[in-house]
Amino acid sequence: MTIHVIISPGVISRKNAKRYLSEHLVIPGTIRKIEEEAFLRQSQIKTVHFSNGLKMICARAFQDCTHLSEITFPESLITMEKECFSGCRELTSVSIPASIKNIPERAFYKCRGLEKLTIPEGIRKIGIEAFYFASMRELHLPSTLVSLKDRAFFRCNRLTSVVIPPNVERIGDEVFHGCNYLKTLEIAYDPIFIGERIVNRSTTIRCYKDSKVDAYCKKAEIPTEYIQPD
Repeated sequence: MTIHVIISPGVISRKNAKRYLSEHLVIPGTIRKIEEEAFLRQSQIKTVHFSNGLKMICARAFQDCTHLSEITFPESLITMEKECFSGCRELTSVSIPASIKNIPERAFYKCRGLEKLTIPEGIRKIGIEAFYFASMRELHLPSTLVSLKDRAFFRCNRLTSVVIPPNVERIGDEVFHGCNYLKTLEIAYDPIFIGERIVNRSTTIRCYKDSKVDAYCKKAEIPTEYIQPD
């Protein structure tokens, strides 16, 4: 019996990915979706250019593409799913498009070479372990952010100073824990929820005296530096 594989137009899947596979991969503008694990562990890929028109990158689509160093996202991209670029250890720079609202769980997990990260206004949530073990020296979080999930920036060892914007309602467990060179974390407001061990005890949290954050720091034995009210 002959089996006919039907491939949806506008979709790259594991079944037809070889048709596009290249060291310098260009995803044409006719593609709307890259399915789960489409380019999983394709170590020959060095760069990826996503043309405008792409809407969705599914789970683990480029996981463990260990020589991928450069990606260009289109403004048409709406959804990225979990672990889509996890383990891409040579990836050096990521600029999230403004069309994305949520950065998913482990999206750039263990991307150890990631030195430059741009997160635009419009992003609302950063998922669990999204940038675990990345190497950014600077981190600017957008004012639209409302949730930082557990270990979102765990062991990002090159960070030295971070300010959490006041719209962030929930700061998950160990968000910046293991960031051994993080000197200060500023939280100049009172979030609804603050998880456990959000920083190492060697980090100083800048906050207002007698605030909820101040009480959290005292209980967790984290040093504080008080912000003077205007």
